[in-house]
Amino acid sequence: MPKTRASNLPTLSSYWCPPTEAPGGGVGEPVACVASTFEFDASFFETELLPRFLGLRFDNTENELTFLIEREEKLALISAAILVDIHKVDPGQTTLRWDQLPIAVPGSQSIQHSKIVVLAWERLVRLIVGSANLTRNGYRKNREVFASLDFYNSPESTPRRPAQDAITLLNNTLQWSRVPPQTQRRTRETLSLVEDKLASWQDIPEDFRPREKPKAIFVSTHPAFEQKSESTIDQVAERWGSHRASKITIITPFVGKPDGEEDRVVSRLGMIPQTRDCVGLLVTQRCPCEETDPLVRVALHHNFGKSWIKCFESRGGAKVLAIPLCVKGNDKSNRKLHSKLFSLEGEDSRLLLIGSSNFTPHGMGIGVL
Repeated sequence: MPKTRASNLPTLSSYWCPPTEAPGGGVGEPVACVASTFEFDASFFETELLPRFLGLRFDNTENELTFLIEREEKLALISAAILVDIHKVDPGQTTLRWDQLPIAVPGSQSIQHSKIVVLAWERLVRLIVGSANLTRNGYRKNREVFASLDFYNSPESTPRRPAQDAITLLNNTLQWSRVPPQTQRRTRETLSLVEDKLASWQDIPEDFRPREKPKAIFVSTHPAFEQKSESTIDQVAERWGSHRASKITIITPFVGKPDGEEDRVVSRLGMIPQTRDCVGLLVTQRCPCEETDPLVRVALHHNFGKSWIKCFESRGGAKVLAIPLCVKGNDKSNRKLHSKLFSLEGEDSRLLLIGSSNFTPHGMGIGVL
C-alpha cells in the first residue's frame, strides 16, 4: 500500500475504499466491480485497487502469502471484471477470480477509450468517471481529472439515472468483447446485479429535476449500437442550449490533425452561442525544453492553431496555456497532463464535461460511424 501523503486531499485510489461515513450505518460487504480502461496494469489493479475495494489492508505484521489468501477468499464472494482495449490487455494477471475482457471496437482507428468504474457494496453503488487509466501513472503520477458519485437508498442520494446510463454503455461495449460466451454472460450478470440493486431502492430519486442545479448527466461517444451514434460535443451543445458562453475552456493533452485548413472540432465549437467578448482558453502540455529556450512550445498542428485563433479572433481572443512537466515549488517529479475537460461559462449558467474524451474528432465523436 502507498505511504500516507502529507496533503489532506484524498488520492484517486482512495475512492476505491468503502466510505467511512455512509448513510444507514455503513455500506455493507463488497458485491461487484466492473470497470473500463484503455491502458491497463493488472498488477496495480490486483495489489492497489482490488484490496481497497475489498476492505483489505496489508501491513508489515503479516506476510504476503497470508494477504494473498485473504484476498482470494474475498474475491470468491464478489464479481469483478475489467473491459480493456484489445491492444492493451495485460497478461500479468495472477488470479482467475476476476475477468479481463479484451474489447475490439469496430473501425480501423477505433479503440476502447472510456474510463468508467462501477463499485457496488450491499448498500451503496459508486460511479467514478474520469481521464485516468487503470495504471500506476494514471492513479499516481499524471495530472488527471475525475468525478465520483454515490448512490444509495435515500432521497439525499444522487439520482440513479447517471449510474444506469453508465451501466448501459458498459453493457453495450460488451458486444465487442473477445471472450468465451460464458465470460461475457458472467459480466452481463454482474451489471444486471448492480442494476437490480439500484432499481430495488425505493427512496432514491429517479433523475434530477428539470431546473435542479447542479445536476450530473452521463454522456458518451460510441459507434452505433441499436441506436445511432452520438457526438459528445453535440450533446454538450444540446444541453447548453441558447445560453451564451463568455468563456470556453478546453483541457486536453491531444488535438486532431486537420485534413484541411479548418479543424472540424473547433468549427463545431464555434457554433455554440457566445458573447461578443467570449474568450477561448486551451490548456495543453508544454513541450520539454531547455530553461534557456525563450519560446513556449506546444504540440499543436499548425492548422489546428489557426482554427483556434480564428474561432475567437472577433470576440475576446484565443489563449493557450502550456502546462510544464514539472511545476517548480509544487511537483517533485515530472507529471504529464492527461486531463480532459470541456467548460462553458455564461452569465447565469455553467457546464463542465470531464471524462476520457480528448479534443479530437474521435474523442468528440465527430465523424463516428
